[in-house]
Amino acid sequence: MMFQIRETYRAGGTLNTVPRTFILSRLEKLGTLKEDIPKPPTEPTLNPSGVLSEWRLTRHSTLPEYRVVRKSGPSHSKTYFMTCKLSERVTEGVGKSKKAAKNDAAQKMLQILEDEEL
Repeated sequence: MMFQIRETYRAGGTLNTVPRTFILSRLEKLGTLKEDIPKPPTEPTLNPSGVLSEWRLTRHSTLPEYRVVRKSGPSHSKTYFMTCKLSERVTEGVGKSKKAAKNDAAQKMLQILEDEEL
């Protein structure tokens, strides 16, 4: 189809001079674009560090403290180790990015808090 449009343009024509039946026949072969659009996930993805911060703000005045304690691996493939400190509780998260390590530590802290409430 693009070839036909390009040839029409080179010949001095416009898109309106490309036969309508030609365009429609090509579009039918392609199918609808709606099939190609990915659907949103049915369940929202949660940000554990955001959930933990929100929980602290609604119940207390202090936020959790995050700190990178060490890095390992080559520069193109680092692994980060980060702690999450909340009062006297401390958890450690591991991830391929600081954000992933922070979310891992926050998820572990949320699990501790959930276990304490039971």
